[in-house]
Amino acid sequence: MAKLRFAEGLKVIPLLSPVAYTSTAIDTEYVDMAENHWATFLVHFGACTSDTSDTVTVTVLCSSVSTSATGDGIPFSYRLTGMFEEDNTGAISAATSDGVALTASTDPALSFTDRILQIEVNADELPAKKSDGRYLSVLITPTADGGGIVGVTGILEPRYPGNDIPSST
Repeated sequence: MAKLRFAEGLKVIPLLSPVAYTSTAIDTEYVDMAENHWATFLVHFGACTSDTSDTVTVTVLCSSVSTSATGDGIPFSYRLTGMFEEDNTGAISAATSDGVALTASTDPALSFTDRILQIEVNADELPAKKSDGRYLSVLITPTADGGGIVGVTGILEPRYPGNDIPSST
């Protein structure tokens, strides 16, 4: 019997500690999907200074090597949460290989503060998206208009769950 239900069935790893961003793209650590069925990336936006022209584009990169910023964008599914006080979630949507652009002008409540972009990637679909791709990372590309705080957590569904889950990095 599992002593930690969540921790023995899923692997939670920090991919990007909360960091301030301005106009420079930020790439997370890569995750090796060879030993995982599924990856969920939680992109958490904290306090932001964005205005109505600010946009942050979030892309999932897939690569054959675990070297930063060497991957190709792949399509993925996502959902954007509401702010804590709203206690709601957005519709499940599909992003292209160009990622998803979060724009304050099209979502006035957004201003990116206290929202989580939940990204889902099925490892079984990777060969169709990039034939030799097995490593995933998240690329966050802001415009020059604003800034804020962002962090990324990976939640992986390992092929071999248990107390001693194999490494994914």
